Amino acid sequence: MLWPLDYYHPAVRKMLEAYLTEAGGRWKNDRRVLMYITAWEPQLSGGPGGYGQWPIDIRSPSALGAFHEYLQGKFATSERLNETCKAEYKSFEEIAFPPDIVAGPAPERGGLVSALQTGRCPPLYYEFNRFVKDTYADYLAWCYRALKKADPTHPVAISPSYGSLDGYLCTGRDSFLWAENACDIYGSELGGSMEEVFQYSIKRILGRTTVCMEYIWNESVNISDPPEEVVRAAVRRNAWRMAAWGRSAVSYFGAQDTYGGSGFNNMLVFESGYHLLRRCAGMIERIRRELRSLEDVWLGAPVVAPRIAMLKPSTSQICSWPWDIVTNVTQSLHEMLYSRNYHYAFVPEEYVLSGKEDLGHFDVLILPYASHFPPGLTEKILPWVRSGGTLEIGR
Repeated sequence: MLWPLDYYHPAVRKMLEAYLTEAGGRWKNDRRVLMYITAWEPQLSGGPGGYGQWPIDIRSPSALGAFHEYLQGKFATSERLNETCKAEYKSFEEIAFPPDIVAGPAPERGGLVSALQTGRCPPLYYEFNRFVKDTYADYLAWCYRALKKADPTHPVAISPSYGSLDGYLCTGRDSFLWAENACDIYGSELGGSMEEVFQYSIKRILGRTTVCMEYIWNESVNISDPPEEVVRAAVRRNAWRMAAWGRSAVSYFGAQDTYGGSGFNNMLVFESGYHLLRRCAGMIERIRRELRSLEDVWLGAPVVAPRIAMLKPSTSQICSWPWDIVTNVTQSLHEMLYSRNYHYAFVPEEYVLSGKEDLGHFDVLILPYASHFPPGLTEKILPWVRSGGTLEIGR
């Protein structure tokens, strides 16, 4: 969301329900409407106070009450919580939020960072971050249901941003939960080839339509402002690369938007003082014709099933420090595979645990800095290894 919004508060939910119901009723059956987008670059209820930093308003009184309810629903009794978390709480109501890992008070934050660095993630810290991810996904799913109830005639999309995988913790992002329960169309802002594989993986498991909402068509070639023939080649390469990964729709970014300076990612040159089409803008229409001419192939032909799986280690993404180390290691592993044309898919650890994903479909499973396992995951992986599967540890 683009403004502070305590979505845990019942008054806010009531206001939003009225808004979504009115919007759905207004545009129902309107052919001019392509889709709704409920969350564009969503990052909880406010902008981060710094790179990777929690927004202050995530720790509201309403959120604390929701956290207590979440823990009670998961552990049932404070005795069971204490046994799991090695604590001595007399009730759920006396539990406070853990310190902010980025901007918390120095002594408490220092102790938390030290624990994470040595692989000793405090259980309550893990539960808090899992609570944020789960309840934010629940909120977006609630928005989806309210809008679809008012207007079942149009699809609903979500367009996350802020890094591949699930970004940094303060966004509260869980991509597979969002794709499964909170949208008809799962979008992204292209962050490179790893994002393509990630979206393909979502489409592969969940069957969701996947879209690139902001496709900067000549990135990252455009950064150096190269000659026109280089940009043209990049446009043609990137357009076909997107189609090859089973993308169902692409929105070309840069028709008017510009970040100015040396970005060179806009088709209209605002810096010139008047709107002139940039060189290579005409390539968009040509590529559209080329893609349309083979639309039955790239929309209908399946992508070859991969035999390599990359675990999406949700537990490690919370429990590791620095907070972005899992994403960084995954990116390095991706570049090794992608540059050699090794086809792979991301597999969430939750889906392995639930049986939604069968490791028998794969010959190789790569663990990208999977420093922590949720209970039961070892018992799923070991039989697969004993039956001939190859386990690779990436660090």
